[in-house]
Amino acid sequence: MSLLADLHAGSHGLQFTPPSSWQLDADEDEFVSFRDATHRVDWYLEFSPLIVDLSARHDELLREDLRRDTIAVFESYFEMAKTKSPIPPVEQGVDLDAVTRETVHNLLSLPRTKRDPNWSPVVSIERATISDVPVLVVIHRLTYSAGDELIIGRIVISLEQGTIYLSALRRADMTGVRESFLVITRQQPGEDGDAGLSEISQAMIDDPTLDEGFPDHPLSAIRRALHWALTTPLDLRIRSPLSSEPETPMTLPRSGCSITPPPRFRVCPAMAAKMDSSLTPFIRATVPQGGSYGFDVWRVPSLSIKGRQATQRLRRIAEEHMREWGRDGDPAVEFEWVEYSIRDGLPGVSTYVSFHVHGQRNHAVANWFVDHDGTVFRVCMAGSISRSREELTTAVNDSTGTWQRLPEDVRPRSPWWNLFAS
Repeated sequence: MSLLADLHAGSHGLQFTPPSSWQLDADEDEFVSFRDATHRVDWYLEFSPLIVDLSARHDELLREDLRRDTIAVFESYFEMAKTKSPIPPVEQGVDLDAVTRETVHNLLSLPRTKRDPNWSPVVSIERATISDVPVLVVIHRLTYSAGDELIIGRIVISLEQGTIYLSALRRADMTGVRESFLVITRQQPGEDGDAGLSEISQAMIDDPTLDEGFPDHPLSAIRRALHWALTTPLDLRIRSPLSSEPETPMTLPRSGCSITPPPRFRVCPAMAAKMDSSLTPFIRATVPQGGSYGFDVWRVPSLSIKGRQATQRLRRIAEEHMREWGRDGDPAVEFEWVEYSIRDGLPGVSTYVSFHVHGQRNHAVANWFVDHDGTVFRVCMAGSISRSREELTTAVNDSTGTWQRLPEDVRPRSPWWNLFAS
């Protein structure tokens, strides 16, 4: 498979022919890379079937999602580096006090994001347009330590069928040059250099006014490359940009209902094609990463629950289904449930499940409920533990509260005494 061929053909809703000055490096089904000697960066085009909502109405939430997701990417790069080059322990015989020993250990074994929760890999987030189509420009660090600084700048192009990322990547030839310059220029006579460094913020280090003085720094090179890509008429045509945010509540014909999803969630056609025909999947994404933040509404097919034991039967069905999530990843799935009624006293249960996928802990909250005709519905949200259980629960409950059955989907309603007859 070739992403470059797909881009030539416009298969994903975007047509692109790379400049002749770009040297092709790799071409696979979901990404293609080039070397750009002129701008001294590597260019990557990646296609993701996940939808990235760029609505300005949710700008604050988008920025928070980017902070969380870039942290996840940053920490994954740190763990990969540790796997390739295991960090030796600090020898007990070394002349270090306990405090210094712990500090050295943390510097070597913990990523910057764990040592300083206030620090973010994000350098900048800006809005721009390509052919009048809104795009997002994000620069963030993938690695950041002595001798290893890798920065990427992404142009995020949201399409109806997924997302294209046009990214410039550059690794530092020498690290710490901006930092050293600021220390020297701000240092007072007789002052310790380390003390001066502690007073320098990341924003000062990344200040664009320093780019001209450090043209070979990866951040300077990436800013120049992105500016060129956004201001030069590239052979790039966006055929199917993502439509504007849909009106709410959204009608979901697949699932026989309408609902208001949590902010920034968009229906994902690629996921829908692989799932049950009565399940409507949503995704809330930003940059490419291993995890995702999903929401779905499901009308459980070929199932009708009636009678006095409806709640108990619903609980068993929910538990059996949720435990299946861990069969391929983690056999020790944690499962909890409580009774939950959406309205009119109809049977319902709320479930929580914690499981592992590819070694990463995930969790999900779902509301399962039975409508008047015995049809079972589920409203669910799942993601990594970077999203708290309380956050997932609140979002699911808020959306469930907006749920309405589509009139054309309702079976003839039985008298209430038949619904609860055993």
